[in-house]
Amino acid sequence: MSNVQLATENVRNIHQRILAVYEEVTSVQKEDKKVNNQYTFVSHDAVVKGLRGSLVKNRIVVEVSTESCTQDGNRTEVSLNIKFVNADTPTDLVEVKSCGHGIDPQDKGVGKAVSYAFKTALLKNFLLESCDEDNEKSHIEYKSGSVSKKSPIYITSSQISELKSKLMQAGLPETDFLARCKIQDFKYIEAHRFDGAIAYLSAMPSLIEQSKSPLNGHHEGAIQ
Repeated sequence: MSNVQLATENVRNIHQRILAVYEEVTSVQKEDKKVNNQYTFVSHDAVVKGLRGSLVKNRIVVEVSTESCTQDGNRTEVSLNIKFVNADTPTDLVEVKSCGHGIDPQDKGVGKAVSYAFKTALLKNFLLESCDEDNEKSHIEYKSGSVSKKSPIYITSSQISELKSKLMQAGLPETDFLARCKIQDFKYIEAHRFDGAIAYLSAMPSLIEQSKSPLNGHHEGAIQ
């Protein structure tokens, strides 16, 4: 190639260079392997390999930066900022954004999310043919980290004192009461059981004779 031809090539703007990539690379081959024996896919590495030669030939530099990364349970979500830069005139560029999810039970979620977001940006911006499915699709079920079991709320110290007073009036030893509640200490009685326990003890002037009998029915449920 003569110096004149090289100079002419170098004055092309970024859109003309991207158009040249359109002409040179029209599709990317799927992987031979299948996901869960169901379908083949176009991988991140296959897309990069398919485009790299044409990008180098047309002097297009790809710059990638991560704008955000969030974690929810076993799913990672990233947002990328991607620039396709004219290597001969760095101020001449096309800038796009892309996002991706990656689901993984260990520590590969970020890598999957970034790979998917970057691969998607390359496929869409260079109009490459591919299959509908993607390589980061996984059989792993998404598990949200926002759903958690609520911690129980226990009775207060003043409620404990009131409960002990009722026990003394009823003549029921504290140890028997705790055994029937299947707990080791009054502080482990849940708050929503308090009113039922007080009502039960108030209705029973003396429980000494029943101290060895298991509580049952409505009253047992009130204090357990």
